[in-house]
Amino acid sequence: MYGLEPILETMLNVSIVIPAWNEQERINDCLLNATRQTVMPHEVIVVDNRSTDSTVAVVEQFMKDHPESAGEAAASG
Repeated sequence: MYGLEPILETMLNVSIVIPAWNEQERINDCLLNATRQTVMPHEVIVVDNRSTDSTVAVVEQFMKDHPESAGEAAASG
């Protein structure tokens, strides 16, 4: 594949940004799907928009239950 190698290297370094507002019922499945890709994303960022449900707690629990996927975490809101 002449000339495609630099493009493929760039494509494999992907960040996934998940906007969330009151997504406690769906965020766990979303995170599972994001972290079970054929090629692991460089990072998965959940941006919580001041949810009034337990979205943040679900994300924090996901990070505890899946430390191999959690990496470094930061809260945003």
